[in-house]
Amino acid sequence: MTLEPFCQISGLRAASGLVFTADNLFLISDSSQFLYRYEIKNQVLHKIPLGSEAKENLPKKQKPDFEILTEHHGQLHLFGSGSKAHRNQHIIFNINSGFYSIYNRSALHQQLAALAQIPEVDLNLEGAFFYKNQWYLGQRGNGESQKNGLFQCSHNFEPIVFYNIELPKIQNVQATFTDVVVVDDQLYFLAAAENSDSTYLDGEIAGSLIGCIELKNLEVLWTREISQTQKFEGICLYQKTENALEFLLCEDSDSEVSESIIYKLIVH
Repeated sequence: MTLEPFCQISGLRAASGLVFTADNLFLISDSSQFLYRYEIKNQVLHKIPLGSEAKENLPKKQKPDFEILTEHHGQLHLFGSGSKAHRNQHIIFNINSGFYSIYNRSALHQQLAALAQIPEVDLNLEGAFFYKNQWYLGQRGNGESQKNGLFQCSHNFEPIVFYNIELPKIQNVQATFTDVVVVDDQLYFLAAAENSDSTYLDGEIAGSLIGCIELKNLEVLWTREISQTQKFEGICLYQKTENALEFLLCEDSDSEVSESIIYKLIVH
């Protein structure tokens, strides 16, 4: 594996998810009510407000906590983590038209917590993908219940089942999902180890890893540490070559500076 800086984006603080499409990089931040589009070739950042009074860099008590950004059939799906009552938004953004719709997923999040047999305070969605006509949502098991896994839902978000997925530790701290992306029939995921049992309060970072799951049976095929100091929060496929997969990653640096470094991870 090779991990190296890919680009540096000014005007965006703490990216939490990203999607690459047609030489554009779409990004979200958990403290922002904007969708960001970065022109890679021209190095220009566009800010798309998601609402008439959209704000950036909101305090923790007010932030929408957008932790999920994924693309499906020309539409971007943004999801709040569901870890608090005001973090239940689901926004569907049409890439070509720029139109978007906003949904409240409070009822869904209640159903998901019940399905996983965890209190709602332990729900912390951090990844999503569409596979074989069904939605899957990644649950980060960093709450007291420590249930890390995948929710399987119908195409219109009716919960079906929760699959518990165990991950290794980094520096003796449990790693839990921070994002997922599908390549063919395999799921590549990021997981971070953070020394905290709260979905709300941050803890000391012990590192991040990447792993691969076979979607046919949800077996974890392999995992590998990529850092013992950084918390990587977003992953997307950049390009697929004959001998390697190239992913783009974003990290939560816990910095107050409005600047984000995007990394490229090459998996041979």
